[in-house]
Amino acid sequence: MLGYLDIVCVRMLFGRRGFVVLHDPDPLVRAVGYGRVLKWLARRLNCPVVTHSEEATRVVARHGLQRIVCVPHPVLVQSSTKRPTELRSVYVLGQYKPDRDIELMESVARELPAEMILRVAGRGWPDVAGWSVDNRFISEGEMETILSGASTVVLVPYRRFFQSGIAMRALENLVPVVGPADSSLAAIFGSLGTLPTGQEPQAWVRAIDRAFDADEATLRALLGRQASASSRAWKRVLRLGDLPSHG
Repeated sequence: MLGYLDIVCVRMLFGRRGFVVLHDPDPLVRAVGYGRVLKWLARRLNCPVVTHSEEATRVVARHGLQRIVCVPHPVLVQSSTKRPTELRSVYVLGQYKPDRDIELMESVARELPAEMILRVAGRGWPDVAGWSVDNRFISEGEMETILSGASTVVLVPYRRFFQSGIAMRALENLVPVVGPADSSLAAIFGSLGTLPTGQEPQAWVRAIDRAFDADEATLRALLGRQASASSRAWKRVLRLGDLPSHG
């Protein structure tokens, strides 16, 4: 929540047994807690840091911290009941951030069939041509309703990001995800064929088509692998003995 200030607070409150999960080592929105003094203090305190992607690990290391471990983002394996839907829907979920690729979204909207439903739900979003934008905080219940719809795909249109909690929520609900191939999504959804390389709108449209064709058994297998990998890694982290110095 407060960047490198969290590291200082955790070390003061919990001593050497505390560690911090650092989602965004460089903030994607305006934030406090990332100044040079706090980074210096974090380095001196040598508090363990957990990341969820190799890119995040590299950034933390570049900031001079040494005790870093990268573990898969946790997921919840749960039963999912789908609501019947007549039309295919593509959703972009979550808060607007400057690294969201609105130009790509508008280009994709022009390429997709007119009858497809394209919706954005989250606070801070501007108008996006071709998309229906619901600019407000989306409650937990509303999120569950969106992700329970059959024939639903979640789009992750970022230029830069470290990991996507929305993508994990989609996976938990067996909803396929479309996003950039050169990102943390590759380790989870790479085999699904829904991660285009580059920003060519046609490639993203083809990826969306493949996402709608993804079957539940395949998505359930991806969820199971992510859950197993995450569980094994977190058991190591919680022992607090397997947080190596970054080489």
